Amino acid sequence: MSIRTKLTLFSSCVLLLFTHLGCEQSAKKKNGIFESNVLTIDQDFSSEALNDKVLISTKLRETDLKRPNLKDYLLKHTTVANPKKSVIALGNYQEYPEGWFYIQLVNAGNTTRRLVIEESNHLRCDAMGLFTFNEKGLKKWGQVIRSTPLAERKIPFFVYAIPFQINAKDTLNLLIHTQRFHGYHEVSFNVADYDFSLTQILNTAIFRLIDVVLVVISMLVLFILGWIFSDRKMLLLSLFLCVIALSMTTFFGFMDWLMVHPSLSVGPMFVLVCFLNASYLPYGLEIMKPVPKNETWFKTVTYTLFVVNILAASCYLLPLGWLHQIEMPLVLLIWFMVVMSVVWLIYYSFIALIRAKIYYFFGAVCVAIIPFLSQQIVAFFFEGDFSPYLRVNRSLWLLAVISMVVLSIFQLREKLVTRRKYDANLHFLKESMEEVRKIEVAAIGRN
Repeated sequence: MSIRTKLTLFSSCVLLLFTHLGCEQSAKKKNGIFESNVLTIDQDFSSEALNDKVLISTKLRETDLKRPNLKDYLLKHTTVANPKKSVIALGNYQEYPEGWFYIQLVNAGNTTRRLVIEESNHLRCDAMGLFTFNEKGLKKWGQVIRSTPLAERKIPFFVYAIPFQINAKDTLNLLIHTQRFHGYHEVSFNVADYDFSLTQILNTAIFRLIDVVLVVISMLVLFILGWIFSDRKMLLLSLFLCVIALSMTTFFGFMDWLMVHPSLSVGPMFVLVCFLNASYLPYGLEIMKPVPKNETWFKTVTYTLFVVNILAASCYLLPLGWLHQIEMPLVLLIWFMVVMSVVWLIYYSFIALIRAKIYYFFGAVCVAIIPFLSQQIVAFFFEGDFSPYLRVNRSLWLLAVISMVVLSIFQLREKLVTRRKYDANLHFLKESMEEVRKIEVAAIGRN
């Protein structure tokens, strides 16, 4: 590998990492003071995570909010504390369709504060509402459903965020209500100053858009070059990048408006996971053509994985009643197919490295897959919250983008080198033919 190529790869990775850090960076946070289920903020407060501070109820109903002594009812009857800081995992939606989360907020400052409650684990929550109550009564500040249009949201981003205010030297009882219509019910809350929250949300949105744009640019470049050079590998890789771009927009919430069923958005579904599992397989077939292997066995496994993933994705087009009946077996099947796809991808990228010296493919697979596997292993062995609903955070998407950019650069480099060798061989052949022609003409002239 030339020094120029190494510098290009290094610069690309550094640019992506600094973009991520720059977009995620914010002003220095000032947390509140938490004691005995009471969070006290002052005039310098900026943000505070609430996962290990809220009291949780899965039995409360909205009719219970009319009780005269609601705070006492919450504390004595239905609430339990959450021990985890990272996330609040309630369980499958069929058993836990609703969640209620309570905390008391005290404004120790001398000014009225505008604050925002945000649910940041967007993928596994379908609706969030916010209530506050004190001696003056109960107030509902709003509700955000996954399919709520941006124009109807108080904060016009694809996030669950509801602003509210607390007067100076006042105390509010916060009650957050979440709902899950499909899949695993899991949430993560934080409360933040209004301006600070908007900055964070905007930075996150910019970072996500940059991720998607980078993948789309790589996809278009590979598609155009593949079309010009009639290269199947580049065309198939561009197809895979297209599916990745769609998956990222879904994961980031940009596709929440797309409803498959009246109460079911494409956002929390496993459809694109199935397509991700299937879409890399044609590219794998193409890149493995020059690699010595058992062709029959290799193609049989690849085609089987492809067909099963497409069939699993098709199940989400069934009527909603049927889908609910087969959901858990379907989720387990998809989880199994993800594991099989990861194992298969690592296996044949390693075979390509050993037998055909295709280094860049194995490197890209390691960058994309190893952190994902590490996160699942940590969740299972150290955090004890492993579930078939796989955990994927924004940093894993960043690594996936880096691996795809690296793969695209090497794919382009390989094509350009091949083209240059082809042009050099063609030029040499033309010169040889011209020399032969001159010799034959000279021989005819002598005769």
